[in-house]
Amino acid sequence: MRRFIKRAIALLPILILMAGSAIAAAQEPELIPIRATFEAMGAEVEWGVEDRRITIVLADNIFVLFADSQRAYVNNEAITLHNNVFIDVDRSFMHLADFEYMTMPQAFFSEEVIIGEGGRWPLGGTLTMPVEASAENPVPVVLLVHGSGPLDRNLTIGVNHAFHDIAAYLSSNGIAVFRYDKRTLVHGAELEEEYGTSFTV
Repeated sequence: MRRFIKRAIALLPILILMAGSAIAAAQEPELIPIRATFEAMGAEVEWGVEDRRITIVLADNIFVLFADSQRAYVNNEAITLHNNVFIDVDRSFMHLADFEYMTMPQAFFSEEVIIGEGGRWPLGGTLTMPVEASAENPVPVVLLVHGSGPLDRNLTIGVNHAFHDIAAYLSSNGIAVFRYDKRTLVHGAELEEEYGTSFTV
């Protein structure tokens, strides 16, 4: 009986509330319906048929999303979401973490950095810095190092992006963070060709 109840609960839609009022129901806990959520916040939402673009005007902010893509813009500044925006029948959805990332005021900024640029094994990385950091106001920095396996700078495993979340939290609290794509992810084929099975990390 307990197993049946748990399965039945899992099939129930999840009610999304805003300011105490129900605005929509979602089948997955990490997903939110884009139009219903933003319109409940007082935004205007437009759907572009040709380029599958979702334009959201909220107060002085303009957000642009694209169906089946992680590409997005916030006030004309390009950002990359962690998950694709997707369409289910005639409704568009995005992950809650991406909604928070896109709409919450940022206490930090990010810069793309290439480690070993011009060398044999360049690696892409991201440096997140508290907004108050400067040459006159230095802050501590944390280097995030992966475990084994060919992992990206966000430590992406399924829908989880642990290094991104750690960096966002630390940089929102006065600590700079650097994270990078592992060499085995970026140059895996070359490493295997040169070192064979002797390269194990």
